[in-house]
Amino acid sequence: MGNLANFLPSTHGLHYANSWASAPVVEIPTSFGNIEVGNAKHGLCGGMAFAVRDLFEAGKTPPPETANPDSKSPAFHYITSRLIDSFDLPRGVALYYEWMNLPTGDEFFIHGTSRRTINETMPVIRRTIDEGHPCTIGLVCVHSANPQDLGQNHQVTAYGYTDAGTTTTVRLYDPNHPDDDNVTIVFDNSNSHHTTKFSYSYDDHQLVGFFPSAYSPKDPSPLFQS
Repeated sequence: MGNLANFLPSTHGLHYANSWASAPVVEIPTSFGNIEVGNAKHGLCGGMAFAVRDLFEAGKTPPPETANPDSKSPAFHYITSRLIDSFDLPRGVALYYEWMNLPTGDEFFIHGTSRRTINETMPVIRRTIDEGHPCTIGLVCVHSANPQDLGQNHQVTAYGYTDAGTTTTVRLYDPNHPDDDNVTIVFDNSNSHHTTKFSYSYDDHQLVGFFPSAYSPKDPSPLFQS
């Protein structure tokens, strides 16, 4: 069992939900005017998950506000910049797409998402938490060859785990469910070669598997400038 000391989403997570008004994620200035890329209304989960880890690594508690930052604020631009970071372009997006097209159980010489999650991802999560850090992870929520379905995936921050016999429980900060200390993934770890059911606390995600996001810390001070 491993848990970050004193970490709970209700105290260390952002207190507003991943629910945003329509606004460009990035505005690229050009001689012809600004070009808008992306839309916050589709969610900023990766930026929020990274922000929560940034706060923890910096030894800061989140701002108390429960209302989402304005789209013109430093806090909003910080979260959108961390969203872009969380994509780990181009590798990260390619990794999501690869997992979306893998079998869940092993087939011939191909290791499925169940084996990769249980045998490769979980050791990273355990080690990261045991070393005293949250672990940002990407949740693969769809099996699809359509690149437009990449947006159905999700990002969260793991802060604890329990291995009880053949059952593993991972405890999460989920930007979609602020202040909820009971968000988990639960699964049977005993047969990774075959399709494993990863049970999520909410029915808004049906998991194929999950992997650790590539993370580097940044100063979260802009979060306090909403």
